[in-house]
Amino acid sequence: MPLSLTQNEIREAISHCQEASISFIKSGRKAKRSQISKSLRDELSKEIGKKCPTCERIITIANPPSSKVYQPIESSFTIEHLFPLRIGGDNTHENLMIAMCSHCNSRRNSVMQHFLTPVFSNSTGEIPSNALEDVKRFLEWSISSVLLPNQKQDREIQELWENMKKSRSPSISSLMERISSLEDRIAELENSRWRRLTRFIDSLFRRKTETPKKILEHKKHNGTADLDFTPEEFSKGLLRHKSREGEMTFNFLYGQLIIKESKYNLKNHNIKPSSYLEENCSDLLGIEKRFHKNGKTFSYWITEKENLVEIKAPLESEKENLVEIKAPLESEIKTIILQQVKEGANTSSKLGHAIIAYQDKNNWDESGKRAFNKKLGLPESNSYVQTIREFVSDSINIDGNPPMYTLSINEEIPIN
Repeated sequence: MPLSLTQNEIREAISHCQEASISFIKSGRKAKRSQISKSLRDELSKEIGKKCPTCERIITIANPPSSKVYQPIESSFTIEHLFPLRIGGDNTHENLMIAMCSHCNSRRNSVMQHFLTPVFSNSTGEIPSNALEDVKRFLEWSISSVLLPNQKQDREIQELWENMKKSRSPSISSLMERISSLEDRIAELENSRWRRLTRFIDSLFRRKTETPKKILEHKKHNGTADLDFTPEEFSKGLLRHKSREGEMTFNFLYGQLIIKESKYNLKNHNIKPSSYLEENCSDLLGIEKRFHKNGKTFSYWITEKENLVEIKAPLESEKENLVEIKAPLESEIKTIILQQVKEGANTSSKLGHAIIAYQDKNNWDESGKRAFNKKLGLPESNSYVQTIREFVSDSINIDGNPPMYTLSINEEIPIN
């Protein structure tokens, strides 16, 4: 910082920024970027060679240090606005502009984008009061997490920050959600009236059935002939990751399978997982396609068939390497999630915050998504949206796209 601030001055700065930001957002103005003065940039560049204020990296210059060919590395020198430009900040708040490594600067921007999605995605001009409160929460975290690092920080925002600490890359569960959404969208497009009509017309001109040789060539082209596992092994692999009796979704089981056993990742062979499931495993598994509440997208639900050979039990020497899987506490999962959504947690982000408040109120040893999953017997990587789809899909509607989903109670289903 160009100037040092006392704790009271920092508190006053937070309050001022919160008021200025709310006024800026309500006005509907757009953020304007302006060049930072050379004197301030020179002052902040003196931090090059010192530690980044939010991590252990030593701040370095850009590589190369050119505005025309800007190729920063993780430790590159950047100027971070603790009062972000996008929510009303500007270059006049000199005490709230600091030197920071490029990686942490990018992570902080990602946290803001994720946490304030309802504000940034709003197109009506009317910002809900709870969204404006989130702006205040974010600003307090943005400033105090750097200038008052020893102070207790907002748990939900801090958890987002910690989750992004290891890498810029999205988590496996997040990628699986995105892949699932894209697959659902592709299926929706493939089943449009126009696509069905064109397929019908095309079939009139291609009455001749493929020969076995052509079918084999087709399989080779799609990579199925080169796989180092059989459909039976793939099916058994899915069932190994069932955490409870009865049916479970294919997306959930497949996601757990490829995390533990990467050889089953069909994407590496340019094969669509749901297509492989339908074409190769229908005789081995009970497969049911169920449409979601919107009537457009769907999920596959998997059950075990009696004719599938029993999965071999692990050897005694292997047991010590296995992690015990706790059966999910389905009733408690439903009760907690339904309670939060009924009380106003109408987005996936709000649900995360509401569950943390619930955990604190009920004196849980830990709080956050991982603590929720651990205590209730769910896979550690499970997102709240995955859990809703798995256990509460009959009572809660899910709309929207990653990373922000909207949640609502299904009024057609009576809830006790």
